Amino acid sequence: MYREESAHTVVTVLTPRSLKTEYAVQPLGVDVPRPRFSWVADAPGHGATQTAYQVLVASAPELLTPERADLWDSGKVESARTFGIEYDGPAAARTRYHWTVRLDEGEWAEPTWFETGLLDEGFGTAQWIGGATDSAPLLRRGFAVDGKVRRARLYASGLGYADLRLNGHAVSDAVLDPGFTAYDHTVLYVTHDVTALLQAGDNVVGAELGRGFFGLTSVNVWRWHDTPWTADPRLIARLVVEYDDGRVTEVVTDEAWRITGGPTLSDSLYTGETYDARRALPGWDAPGFDDSSWSAAAIVEAPKGKLTAQAHEPIRVIDTVDPVEVTEVRPGVWIADFGRTVAGWTKLEVAAEAGTTITLTHGETVADGNVAAWNVHVDGDRIQRDEYVAAGTGVETWESRFSYKGFRYVQLEGAPARLQMRVVNSDVPSATSFTSSQAPYEQFEHAMRRTILSNLHGIPTDTPYFEKNGWTGDAQVGTPTMLATLDLAASSPSGSATSATARRIPDSCR
Repeated sequence: MYREESAHTVVTVLTPRSLKTEYAVQPLGVDVPRPRFSWVADAPGHGATQTAYQVLVASAPELLTPERADLWDSGKVESARTFGIEYDGPAAARTRYHWTVRLDEGEWAEPTWFETGLLDEGFGTAQWIGGATDSAPLLRRGFAVDGKVRRARLYASGLGYADLRLNGHAVSDAVLDPGFTAYDHTVLYVTHDVTALLQAGDNVVGAELGRGFFGLTSVNVWRWHDTPWTADPRLIARLVVEYDDGRVTEVVTDEAWRITGGPTLSDSLYTGETYDARRALPGWDAPGFDDSSWSAAAIVEAPKGKLTAQAHEPIRVIDTVDPVEVTEVRPGVWIADFGRTVAGWTKLEVAAEAGTTITLTHGETVADGNVAAWNVHVDGDRIQRDEYVAAGTGVETWESRFSYKGFRYVQLEGAPARLQMRVVNSDVPSATSFTSSQAPYEQFEHAMRRTILSNLHGIPTDTPYFEKNGWTGDAQVGTPTMLATLDLAASSPSGSATSATARRIPDSCR
């Protein structure tokens, strides 16, 4: 790109930055054979325009030169386009690809990479497993590692939600995972890099499963409890371990896994969770635990939806907030005010006698000395209420994992405790920022931004308190503001390969 300045010809160098594949930075589990590249063309000053690009893709960073690129060289393409550039080289499952780009005649960008998911290879011999339990199921499988591991990937889908574990550790910081879909059309799986969690000798992979919208039992007017897919929780997983010596071993879900009911007695996106800490099984997800009293996992029916890699950003705990005020409204009843209304849940820290039930009722308002928690759309009088039954082991900490609430206030009963708000939403980056010399305008903007994020949990929803539904009318009205505020390329229909089917609502639930 050239521009004239006085009588001299000045060369403006365009630098490509923010390289992305399928609108994500270095994504794992890309599930399309021709993923799309994008970048930002950066230049000093104003008026510079990209006129051409060249993309290289190789099997290793050292091959990213026009002379050595072994997979794809786009050649020089005369175009100002900076997004939606389709890869046109070979694509194999579970493979890492390195790529770079240069603009016009400029320098090559710092190489980046993407890694394909299972593609047409699928889950191999892995089967959907589950079984009858009296509470949220715990599943585990022991296996051995007998060499130096080069790379290990866990591909898994737990319906409705899965808290995946490896050797006593969470495999990621994602929550409420995988995202909600119409499960008779699409089922999302997630790819995890678990290389660092493996150890020489004995290992254990495990999962605790939540009901989510897949196995929701709370009777409601939208009939999420009676969908074409409604069933008990289940899991499919494929752990692929690659060794330095070239060997590849796999651990897949089958009848060799063990299952039992865990301490989460109930979970519902509308009513909340009940957790009995006396039933906790320390070390259940690590080697050395005796699971002889557990049952063999059963092979269960697969959901009808196509297994597809999750493309949208994970849902995460974004912030932890202390209450601005805690008031004892009457003996043994406290109300914590967190000063803002968000979506998420409460982290509890309490010391109480064994068997003590602590209740946490979440709501957006307070009336007559109580947190108002009601929902005319859901049967029963329990709404947004978590229950924790203490084990009596000293200071105990707990937070829900399979339901989220819309709230500002929390009513605590049962025992004095420390409460913190956990803000939970899709971890999408901001696209813009706003400042003003007038403080009220900034306050309005911050409230608007929190409103959008509180209604973003994999899909855009209507309210985190009442419905949690993905109505297209609500999304259509909010889309201009959402797109002007957040980078939603990976979550939008044009950005996500799965969104067209993932967001379909069955006729029975309309």
